[in-house]
Amino acid sequence: MDTNGHTDHYRRDLGGGVAGPLVLVTSDSDGRTTGGPIGSVMPPEYGRLIALTADRVVVTTSQALVSADTNRLRDLYLKDLGTGVVSSPLG
Repeated sequence: MDTNGHTDHYRRDLGGGVAGPLVLVTSDSDGRTTGGPIGSVMPPEYGRLIALTADRVVVTTSQALVSADTNRLRDLYLKDLGTGVVSSPLG
């Protein structure tokens, strides 16, 4: 269910003849949505989503996906869809 009223990105594995679960990609490690929009259909300052593999994606956004991010500037995040862990690939 959409709880933030903004654009979000989801992933569903359709391989193997059985649809997998719907996974919210644009959430923090605890599964919470952001306070604002993230999406390629929105203005560039909101964010972009880049798939790396079936289980890892890169998200660039000005929305905080980790609690340490308080600057409201665009940041780069790596999200493991298997574990839900969100981190910064830049350290």
